[in-house]
Amino acid sequence: MSRRLAIFATILLACATSAAQDDGASTGKDERESSQNALGPLQQITRQLKKFGPWEDQLEMIEPAMDRLWEQNRWTDDGDRFALNTAKEVARIPPWRVMERLGRFTNLVGERYRLSDQQKTGLQGSIMRETAGLLVKHGPTLMEQVRKAVAKNDEFRDHPPSREDVAAFMAEWTRATEPLHRDALEATERIRADLERGMDPSQRELVRRDLPTLEKLTRFANDQRAEWARGQWDPSDWGLRDEDLGWASSGPSKTDLPGPPGKDAGGAEPATRWLSYEPKTWIAYVRHAIALYGLDEPQTAAATSIHAELLERATTFIDQRSDELTVVKGDARRIDAAWAPVRECFRELCERVEAIPTQAQRDGARSGK
Repeated sequence: MSRRLAIFATILLACATSAAQDDGASTGKDERESSQNALGPLQQITRQLKKFGPWEDQLEMIEPAMDRLWEQNRWTDDGDRFALNTAKEVARIPPWRVMERLGRFTNLVGERYRLSDQQKTGLQGSIMRETAGLLVKHGPTLMEQVRKAVAKNDEFRDHPPSREDVAAFMAEWTRATEPLHRDALEATERIRADLERGMDPSQRELVRRDLPTLEKLTRFANDQRAEWARGQWDPSDWGLRDEDLGWASSGPSKTDLPGPPGKDAGGAEPATRWLSYEPKTWIAYVRHAIALYGLDEPQTAAATSIHAELLERATTFIDQRSDELTVVKGDARRIDAAWAPVRECFRELCERVEAIPTQAQRDGARSGK
């Protein structure tokens, strides 16, 4: 169990440190020391991760999961490979060795974009400033969430969790860290723009070649967080396998869904999980929203009507483009451009259904009442 929640806590901490790629301006010694001191709270937070056991044990599961994550999403471009190699190189350093991780990351980025020593120094200082700013604003939230992960680890040590237990934990975590996530994305964009301003044209072109990778990874993370917030965390999304995690009991995974809801599929129960590119599973999301918010009869009728409308639109599209769409298999449909209209139907379904609950119902869902 210790390896399980250590991964969740590491993902959480990545929200604070992913905004780490800033400008090429030089940073003075006093400013670097000030930023280093400001990172003290991050070191306090990351030290909590030692309670999950040796980092080498975590790494045994993290590295293969990263490889599977990239493979199943078909992230194979040059920029994709650089992102994977960078993630693995940094992950090999325990997260509580903050400055060592930062130095490794800076050197890898410096090699990629041919940064001068002055530019690398500026980059590292900017990373520390941005991270320190996030910690000033969100440090208490980070500490609270890591402590909760530690407590969950203790709770589950004698009582291994089900997939649903962890999904509930991740939903709570996602909602609690949403302000941090938004600020981290803004910081990342600020950093990238400033970095380009300090570059010559050849360096700037190298950065721009990698922008599609940054955009697809950001989109993936945002889509995942939206699912987590709705209670639909699945280890396979991150390259993790059930046999790695040792669930006490497990519901169906996203790659092993039953037949269409409401129909007899050899005795299979209706789908209890949903996928943005599988319209037959969307009814599970609607049922989840009805239960989560305690929708009354008119609200339920409205949600059902919206589902019927979007299901028909998506199904019609799939029928009309079947020759084009059927060549895209499995989870590749999550990112393939041909399936984008289907995924857009699901996004519209979510937005319209999420607009139905009253504020009181939303507050009740957040508090668990």
